[in-house]
Amino acid sequence: MEYGYQAILDLEGEEAIKLSGFSSTYTRDVNEKTGEVQSFVKNGTIYANYEDCPNDDIWEWALKYKFKNGKIRLMHTDSNNGTFIKNSEVAFEEAACAGLKLSYSRYGISHFLTQLIITANTSGVGDTSDKVKRDWLFNE
Repeated sequence: MEYGYQAILDLEGEEAIKLSGFSSTYTRDVNEKTGEVQSFVKNGTIYANYEDCPNDDIWEWALKYKFKNGKIRLMHTDSNNGTFIKNSEVAFEEAACAGLKLSYSRYGISHFLTQLIITANTSGVGDTSDKVKRDWLFNE
């Protein structure tokens, strides 16, 4: 039985991927002298790491002009029975895989580490209806 926290990457049409590392940022420009906010929230970049080789769908997403919808579920353990409960999530739409790095080490449990850099046209955190949009212009 596992305890603690987990992050799960769910991409549309894909099997869930248990992440070994995850980060996401949202930023605003601020006037250094007054502390006044100078811009709307900017959609941050999502970094997701997992210990395995990427499957063919992940490679295709990284190497072709494709977009996917998905979310990263942030989970914590229920202390009563050890099951994982959703704590929050980062949802994204029209996301591109802006980077894929595959590392190998003969040491460790899985030997492979896949690092994804995901950037999305739209994203949001938690159960809020507030979304951050980039308003990309797509070639149709």
